[in-house]
Amino acid sequence: KMGSSQSLFAATIIGFFLQASAQAANTNSTEETPIKNSTPFTHWSWLWAIGCLVALLTIREYVKTQAGKNLEVSIMDEFKKRDGTYRREDYEADTVKGALQTCPKDEDGCISLRLAKKTKINHDTFQFRFNFPKEDMEFGLPIGGHVVFYAMTTDPENGKEEEIARKYTPTSVVHQKGYTEFVIKIYRAGENERFPHGGRMTQYLEKLNEGDSLKIEGPKGKLSYIGCGNFYIQKKYQVKKNIGMVAGGSGITPMYQIIQAAVHNQDKIMLSLLFGNKTEKDILIREELEQLKEDYPNNFDLTYIIDQSEHPETWKGETGYITEEILKKYMPNAGDDVLILTCGPPIMCDLVTKFLPNHMIHKF
Repeated sequence: KMGSSQSLFAATIIGFFLQASAQAANTNSTEETPIKNSTPFTHWSWLWAIGCLVALLTIREYVKTQAGKNLEVSIMDEFKKRDGTYRREDYEADTVKGALQTCPKDEDGCISLRLAKKTKINHDTFQFRFNFPKEDMEFGLPIGGHVVFYAMTTDPENGKEEEIARKYTPTSVVHQKGYTEFVIKIYRAGENERFPHGGRMTQYLEKLNEGDSLKIEGPKGKLSYIGCGNFYIQKKYQVKKNIGMVAGGSGITPMYQIIQAAVHNQDKIMLSLLFGNKTEKDILIREELEQLKEDYPNNFDLTYIIDQSEHPETWKGETGYITEEILKKYMPNAGDDVLILTCGPPIMCDLVTKFLPNHMIHKF
């Protein structure tokens, strides 16, 4: 295949050739035959413009490729300094060969994984463990990515059976071999006036038995964490050292995935998490988060905010709703090295985008 430098050279030569041809066509035109020569000149002008566009696009791809190579080298150097090992396949989605990439797929591009274990965590939350075909196999999901669950359920409003899809991020470490785990909150019918029918997918998952299979598609997502403060967002590389996170309910899962990777790899970045829930008992993966805060106090800061506390005398977090004051108190100040990640109820995410600079925000 032609390399970037060869493509750039070829496109440049073509551009100069087309420009010269256009000038020649213009020189041959005369005042006596303006109509006859105007059409060829127009065609050559368009060809010259296309040639220039090809050259510009080639330059863009060349610069992008070089940026990616330089980024990988800088990450490898950083890992060598700390006597660690950098594996590109740990971070780059296009090189990962895990269950999502190697398991047989149906006509819709989905794989099927078997539910090996279902563990009840609290009154409305379960941990689901799905096994891979091989014990030494990883999931193949880049850090910060997600997958899509598919299920056939009955629409409670019209009684028709249809396939639904929902996005989920695993809570197990990215390099976990043999299986992947999801912590999922069940939204049952009749518990919320705004959503009287509850969550169709979560109620379907609650009824799954160990040994049942589930259709899963992925990897998905527009953000991946590459390591050492480097992110790949919307097909662009960005270096961010001060990461603010605003999560609500089950929106904690993509945050937890990034936090695990960053602190375990000893990345020199600061992560500040503001985690909102209705009550104290609704806080997901609380023990895991607090353990990370205890183990990595210089890299990870954790703040809870709940709607109301049943034991205000012992509650050490914030109470109430997320406001501009709360966000400015716990999120990093605006800067070039700042990234704000948010995932949760739409109302919460809208508040984040309302009170913080939008150019710093990425919504999962």
